[in-house]
Amino acid sequence: MMSGSPSARHPHRLGPEAENLGAREVVVRPHSLHVAPFDVVVVGLGPAGAAALSQARRDGLNALGVGDEPVGGLVWAARRIENLPALGKIASGAVLASRLWRHIEQCGASVQRTRIERVERTAGVFICAGAGGRMFCARALILATGTRPSPWDIGLESDRIHRDARTLPRTLDRRSVMVVGGGEAALDSALTAADRGARVRMLVRADRLKAPAPLADQARRARVRVTFGARVISLDPGRADLCIMAQSGRGRRVLRCHHLLVCIGREPRRELALPLIPRLPNELPISGPLPGLFFAGDVRGRNMRFCAQALADGQAAAIAARTFLEEGSHG
Repeated sequence: MMSGSPSARHPHRLGPEAENLGAREVVVRPHSLHVAPFDVVVVGLGPAGAAALSQARRDGLNALGVGDEPVGGLVWAARRIENLPALGKIASGAVLASRLWRHIEQCGASVQRTRIERVERTAGVFICAGAGGRMFCARALILATGTRPSPWDIGLESDRIHRDARTLPRTLDRRSVMVVGGGEAALDSALTAADRGARVRMLVRADRLKAPAPLADQARRARVRVTFGARVISLDPGRADLCIMAQSGRGRRVLRCHHLLVCIGREPRRELALPLIPRLPNELPISGPLPGLFFAGDVRGRNMRFCAQALADGQAAAIAARTFLEEGSHG
């Protein structure tokens, strides 16, 4: 564990790169700093955040993980993980997420289930303000906040409209599920619905699926129907069914379903970083331009989104944070 009070450490000033990106420190009220700072706070507990927290504990840091979702994050939506040899076998995302949680418990890491609403930095300390007035301070901050669904222009909210498979009912016996999107996540979600007994149809705007051929073959075997060149024009949440107006090469038609899955892409969740660095680049390095700030996983903006890469990112971010803290304590 790193020792010493904040005032005993070398103050890490903003460098030219950080200033060019609009990075800034803020002045906070003195009573806001009554919370003893952690060495590092990890925000987000998907694979990247879980790996960062685990590595930080291994390195002896006083680390805290904070997330507004269960450990594993979006991994829970994955039907099958087939490209992670460390699992030992093909397994569901739920299996991997459960193993991540057990590992965090075994390494003795502290975890808080809450949403961080704002991050500020003053006197070299990051202040993370959580829901309900909770506050966590740290000398280093790792943002592993992942992604969120890309905006959908229909914009209608309903408990029968889903952005990934996590919120689908566990049993869908002969219920109809419509999936909007033609990428790998859309196919995986369609297969999840089919596994739960649903009758599944996909609406794909393009003229082909953008997913590996074996996944498309699985969808065909599961009798997932696919309509190419189709897009949703409007949506009416009826009492029993969702009424979808879809446009395709054959004109407009009304389709009905019990549940709608909208899988049209995701974008990095960077709202916590923007107040610190307003002009963020599209792709972020692990070590951010602001001293003590690090990024891990999909928040970095690369279109890879593989568990193995996220795990490696988390470890690298924690090691970079440890190096930063060691340099500060001896500066």
